Order: sequence, then structure tokens, then C-alpha cells
Amino acid sequence: MKKLFAKTAIAAIILGMGTSACNEDSSTFSTEDLDISYDTNSNTAITSFSIKANKKILTGLDSVFFTIDLNKFNIFNADSLPKGTDVSKLLVNIGNSGSSKIVIKYTDYKTQEKKELEYSSSNNTDSINFLDEVTVTVTSLNELQTKTYDIKVNVHKTEPDSLCWGSVQYAPLPSGGTPTAQGTAMMNEKLYCFTTDAGGNVYMATTDTPDKTESWVVQKLSMPFKPALETLEATNSELYMLADDGTLYSSADAVSWQSTGQKWESTLGAINSTLTGIKQDNGKLFFACYPDKAGFNATEVPADFPVKGVSSMFVFKNKWSNEPQGVITGGRCADGSLTAYTWGFDGKSWAKFGSLPENKALENITIFPYFTFKTDNTTWQTTEYSTLFALGGNEADGTIQRKVFISRDNGLNWHTGDNLLQLPSEMPSLTGAQAFVIKKELSVNSKSISHCWKEIELKPLPAWYIVPDNTAASRAITPITQWDCPYIYMFGGYQQDGQLGNSIWRGVINRLTFKPLQ
Repeated sequence: MKKLFAKTAIAAIILGMGTSACNEDSSTFSTEDLDISYDTNSNTAITSFSIKANKKILTGLDSVFFTIDLNKFNIFNADSLPKGTDVSKLLVNIGNSGSSKIVIKYTDYKTQEKKELEYSSSNNTDSINFLDEVTVTVTSLNELQTKTYDIKVNVHKTEPDSLCWGSVQYAPLPSGGTPTAQGTAMMNEKLYCFTTDAGGNVYMATTDTPDKTESWVVQKLSMPFKPALETLEATNSELYMLADDGTLYSSADAVSWQSTGQKWESTLGAINSTLTGIKQDNGKLFFACYPDKAGFNATEVPADFPVKGVSSMFVFKNKWSNEPQGVITGGRCADGSLTAYTWGFDGKSWAKFGSLPENKALENITIFPYFTFKTDNTTWQTTEYSTLFALGGNEADGTIQRKVFISRDNGLNWHTGDNLLQLPSEMPSLTGAQAFVIKKELSVNSKSISHCWKEIELKPLPAWYIVPDNTAASRAITPITQWDCPYIYMFGGYQQDGQLGNSIWRGVINRLTFKPLQ
């Protein structure tokens, strides 16, 4: 290969030749006499790539970002377009610093014939079918070099949940000391956050407005037992917690605690006024409830049932039962193994159903009820679904997993949430946190954060994620100026090093902060 000269060296040579030409016949000079070759890599580099706007296909199509990999010669959109987006007839814009020609090779959508198209920015009216393989070959100005790029327009193969974390903030746990352990429960719309410090001191903080951190009332407790805070549960009238020796204690005000006279291995959750858990009798484990409930089946615990490390219980009602149902997910069985299953409780007995995706066995998962949405790409009508979320938890080797799983049928079937739904990288990995969904009033003039909360910046929504304007079809009579928005409050949780995360994380799905359409 011919030696390449720096631009300055070339300029100096040409200048010198020009000077000598003053004393010679200039007609004898030609750059072809010089041993010079030019670096043409810049001529074959694609510097920009985009799709032309077409609202009939997708709003914001021209703003979709494409990555150009000049090492592997790939061009692609990392944020996939919504399922069903028609990519069979797209017009494209290709940027280049200078080339002799740019040729696009593709398969005709109708005839399935292989076609070649010489691209011209001044006459760009031919559409390209991106359902099949597409390549672009760029030829340098001197026509000595070519580079071929593979272009992929990615489209979701499954219906995305069309969600993105729109706001994430955090604040310290409410405590009188530096907490080393915590447990939080909600009773009658009021939160109770218990913490202990390295000296064994116990603090209880309560509020009915968690979005205002200054509203927490904190007091130091003198408890008649050493509490296992991870066992804290709440019925509709009592708080319950196990002592470190397994004795079950109760309290109606979170301050005064009394022994129930029972010893349990673990608590599992509560439905209405009944607490359920596991106790031991003659070396065997049995299901238990407190207070005693007619019809409850105090049967022996199956070998594959989780006896500790289960998620918080999610309680719901459905049309097939007059009584509320409860579900827990994951946990550690008596033999030490982890489970990926969800178990349901109808107030009398337990049943197994619903495994996490890929049988992902975990303990200390955080679950909470929230919402997901699906949008029809033709009508742009959006449907809201009640959805159970599961995140965090430890794998068998102790690693904290970060995937967000969702279920739209109360834990019967689970799948991994869409990419936009996964936790922002700015949020830490946590296990054993408790999460609660509480409505916060927003208004057209409200700010997303108060001075008590620290906010982290998240990456923006993909360009194609635009809420449709259905205002014309609205039947609203008066303007909407205020609306309730469900915020997720996640308390504590332990980090990978085993240390307590001394924070409340507050998050919200972006769509829910938008002013409701009228």
C-alpha cells in the first residue's frame, strides 16, 4: 500500500513545486508524478442516518435515534419501535462527508425481487423495505475504496408496556439514629417505619403523607422484646412482629406491644384481620393464623413451600370469590433451596401457581400493584391494566437481580417487563425492600419534587414515545387542573454488601404524571 502523507506535508510539497514552477515550464507539472495517496476512509463513512417523517406510520419517526458503528459497519436503533410499526416502505436520509456514490440494496416488498438503488439526497423518493436485509455501500471519491453497512430497523416483537420511569427521587429513612435494619407496613392508610441502629435502639416513624419527608413523626421505643423487623405485618387493626426468639407480638398503636403467647417460625402476610404464618410442632412445620379463624386449614407445610424470605403479600379481590385473596412470590424452602413460584392464599388454604420467567428462583423479592398500558398503533387508543410488579431479590449465590417482572393476572402468569420498564441504572440494586403505592395529587402547576427529596436525572423517553392528543374526542366539560397520580415508595432494602440502604426511593411511571386527556 502506498505511503500516506500528512496534509501539511502534502501542502509543503505542492507549495515547493509551485515555487520551482516559476522558473520552469509549468506545463510539465502534474500531481500524478507524485507518490501520493489520500486517506479515503472519511469518504466511505456514513456520518448520519435517519428515517423521514411519516405520521401515517408513526408519530416522531424522523426523531428515532440510530447508532452508527464504524468498526463493525452496522447501523441500528437501540430503542425498538412499537410492535406493529410498518417498516416495509420507509424513506431514509443518509449523511456522508463526500463520496462518488451510495448504493442501497434491499428486497422489494411486493415482488420480493432484489433491488439496487443509487441514493441521492436531492432526489430521495424511493422507499426501502426494512423487513428484510438492507445494506448500503459507500464508494470513495477516487472510487478506490468501498464500505458496506448493514442497516437494521428494530421493531418490538412483543407488545411493549410503553412505560418509562419518569421521575425517581430519594430521601433518608425516618429514624432517630443511623439505621442498620428496617421494616415498614401500612395500616389503615398510614405508614409505620421501624428501624434499629447499631446500639440496638428501636425507632418508629409514622405518617399518612409520605411524599413530605418532614411530616414523619419519629419516636424512640422501649420494646419488651428484640424485634425481627423483617417479620413486620399489618392487618386492618393490628401490627404484628416476631421477637428474635420467635414469640409473636401485637400492637394497635405501634408503641405498646403485647405477647400473643404464640411462637412462630415466620410471618407470611395478612388478609383483613387475620395474620398468617408458619409455626413448628414436634419438629414439623404447619401453617398458622392469628387470631384463630373458622375454616382455616392448619395443614403441614409442603416441602416446596417457602418458609422464609418471601415477598410481601399482595391482597386483591376478584369476581370469582367473595373473600380477598393473597399472593406471595419466591422465598427459601425448609431444605434451603429457593423457589420461583407464586403461592396463593384464600384465607383458608394455600395453592401453588405461576412461576417467574425462566424459573428465576429468588428470595426477598419486592412486589407491589401498579399499572401498565398498551397502545393500539392504528387508533392510538391506550388501555390501562392493573399489574403486579416484582423486582429485586437474591439469587442462590446471593447476587441481587435487577430485572422487573410483571403479571396482569395477579401472579398466575409472569413475564419480563419491557426494556423501558426496567429499573434505571441510577437506582441501586436492593433486596428485601418494602414497596407501597400511594396517590399523590398533581396539578398543572405542581412541581415533581420538594426540597426534601433528591432527584436523579433519567434518560429521556424514546423519540417515538409520544402521547396522542385525543382532546378533540373529549367529553369533559370543565378543564382538568388536578389529578391523582400513584407514586411508588420503596423503603430500605439491603445492598450487595449486606448493608441497609438508608433511603426511601420514590418513583413514578412517566405516563401517569401527564395531565389526563379531556
